[in-house]
Amino acid sequence: MDTSLTRRAFAIFEDALDIEDEAERDSWLMSACGADDLLLREIRKLLRADAAAECAMPTGGLRPSASPPPKRIGHYRIVDMLGQGGMGEVFIGARDDGLFDHVVAIKRIRPSLLPETARALFDRERRALATLSHRHIAQLYDGGVDETGAPYFIMELVRGQPIDAYATNGDLSPRQIVEKMIQVCDAVQHAHQNLIVHADLKPANILVNDAGDPKVVDFGVARILRDEDDITLHPQTPGYASPQREAGASPTPADDVFALGAILRALLTGEAPRSARHTVITSEAIDRSPAYAGRTVSWRVARARIVQGDLDAIIQRACAAAPEDRYQAAVALAADLRAWLETRPIAAYAGDRLYVFRKFIRRRRWRVIAGSIGG
Repeated sequence: MDTSLTRRAFAIFEDALDIEDEAERDSWLMSACGADDLLLREIRKLLRADAAAECAMPTGGLRPSASPPPKRIGHYRIVDMLGQGGMGEVFIGARDDGLFDHVVAIKRIRPSLLPETARALFDRERRALATLSHRHIAQLYDGGVDETGAPYFIMELVRGQPIDAYATNGDLSPRQIVEKMIQVCDAVQHAHQNLIVHADLKPANILVNDAGDPKVVDFGVARILRDEDDITLHPQTPGYASPQREAGASPTPADDVFALGAILRALLTGEAPRSARHTVITSEAIDRSPAYAGRTVSWRVARARIVQGDLDAIIQRACAAAPEDRYQAAVALAADLRAWLETRPIAAYAGDRLYVFRKFIRRRRWRVIAGSIGG
């Protein structure tokens, strides 16, 4: 099996594990694989092997672990186990050496994902990742290799909900969603300026804490997992991965921009994307969304009307098939989102003079109305 097919199979397999209902899982797999029967067969082989062995193949979400957690990792006493996921296990740890007093998340990587020849790279890259300091990025404090040979990361423990669950449970308006995504874009831009690509942006990797602050987690972890030939085991999630990533290409900032657009669309419509091909947002997309299944028809129509037009143009630009047609940086995407909030012309319509004129008239009209009310 070729490398790109292997990567795609593992990526879809990871998400399939999170769907417990077999009928629902099978339907999702058929949609995710499309007409690629070979890909579908490989994923089903992985699922059968996972069920038979009850072992952890690389998975994207967290699942309960059957094995007991270690007592310590590095300077930290293991307090609890959050579960096991795509690259290993995640624990809650507490430092008890008397030097510091804080609780962290510890992600222990499966040793098979990091060949011995890549250990020097791991050591260098984790130090680079630890320099990332941004309000909306979960801080990576340190890392190392434990006595079993498993690499691990010491990270900020973020207690919160994935951003899609937060948006649904909190009934966020499109404006509130855009405000959150601007903060996420700012975090991604900060990483890109430090030459770090996330490589697997998706709602599950953006947690919103009790204060309402989004935090991007697992930043750059995939970048470390590669061998001496620079062949990367980059995880990716169908629907949020660009066409280039789905074809097996190494991640670039343009792929993160694509994922940001896909996340924005999913949050606005309540519907998770199913492939790298994004269509214009319609009331039908919102109508079939499981997240908004209980909404009234009038609510869905109103939401569709809001997200069409400028917001849809922004998403189409971010999710363009060709990298050169996308926003060239996360900061450019954030700028258009800020322009939408302020009812200013967006760059996604650059060159359209009629659009700019209409936007100018609309802003002037609202100023006149506001002035009349104030007077």
